[in-house]
Amino acid sequence: MTDTPAAEAPRTITWIGGLGRALLPKSFFEKPFRIIVRKCKSDSKIHSSVRMWLTNVVEKCEVGYPYLASFLDSDENFMIYRRFGFLHARLLLQRQDELRIMEEELDRMDQRDKLQNIRMLQCRIDDDLRTDQAGETRKSLLSRIEDAILKYDQLLLNAQQLVAANRPPQRDYNSVANFVRHKKPLIQGDDDFIYNKEDLITLRPGRESAWLDAFVEKMLKLFPRTVVKYIFCSNVSLITQLTESRDIGLG
Repeated sequence: MTDTPAAEAPRTITWIGGLGRALLPKSFFEKPFRIIVRKCKSDSKIHSSVRMWLTNVVEKCEVGYPYLASFLDSDENFMIYRRFGFLHARLLLQRQDELRIMEEELDRMDQRDKLQNIRMLQCRIDDDLRTDQAGETRKSLLSRIEDAILKYDQLLLNAQQLVAANRPPQRDYNSVANFVRHKKPLIQGDDDFIYNKEDLITLRPGRESAWLDAFVEKMLKLFPRTVVKYIFCSNVSLITQLTESRDIGLG
């Protein structure tokens, strides 16, 4: 990593597990930054996801989609994506109507054999071996129906899972939206996904302790920095310095 220039005042932020995001002030997103790691009792306890985030952002992913991807992957709370509800609905309607047509074809075939050759409905082998049928056979039609209905089922179940997925909490949405708006990793248009708020879901699993996370985050913002350090110092896994022209405050 690049050493911090002597002329720049270090901007420090304390990470406590996954709660570091709550301490990022808005000014963090307004200027380019570089990160250096400093030990806090034992940097062997540095959270692996934070370490990977530092590596990706600083050494590998400086611009574009790699930059945004490394940020979204840095914390499970930032894993926010579109579910494309409208497109799922359109595809389901398309597949549904295709199946409707095949269903009608099968019904007409069954009704015809019911009147003309009922044995074809009673013995599958005879129906497969028949030679008196013009056009598509029942076996061929059922094969097409199978392919179509399996695709429909998979799409339907995927859509169900996406509908049941959690919507991102406001604080997590704000973190990602601020990054996209201020750091501008993507060109205009490519970044439109973040503005489709009603279509966004989070990959973060729901947890019973989520309310506690939010409460602790608020307390971390309210208490003076010295108090926070006194309480959490033994558990702090990482202190990073963000080098910019002004100090970062925790408020």
